Amino acid sequence: MRSRSTQFGFTVAECIVALAILAAMIATLLSVQVVQSVRIGLDTRRMQAEQTLGNLADRILVADPADLNDATLAAWADEAKQVDQLPVENIEVVIHPESNPIAGRRFELVWHPESKQMPQHRLVVWRFDAPNSKETEQQP
Repeated sequence: MRSRSTQFGFTVAECIVALAILAAMIATLLSVQVVQSVRIGLDTRRMQAEQTLGNLADRILVADPADLNDATLAAWADEAKQVDQLPVENIEVVIHPESNPIAGRRFELVWHPESKQMPQHRLVVWRFDAPNSKETEQQP
């Protein structure tokens, strides 16, 4: 009669299969984590840029009309980029003169993201000139 020895434990093949499954699971989890980290970083940059554009728009609205020229706006944009630590050349300020219905200027603030995955953001601010006038529009 043969004696049967009982062995406890796993075979080498079983260990290799378990490790392969574990490695696949870890690789999947890491890829999801990397994608989430990139997305969070892009969203943070977008929110920073939107806040910066909003701050510039507020500054344009309260500024003296004589101070609103290309050099001043470029200096304000550079200052905002440094404060918010945005990359250089990402904020563009374009001034468009307006004459209808009344004289004024339209300021177009454009954020050009460094990532091609994100769209540009635009914010438009209008400043109408109404010197020595209490009423800028006709009342019905």
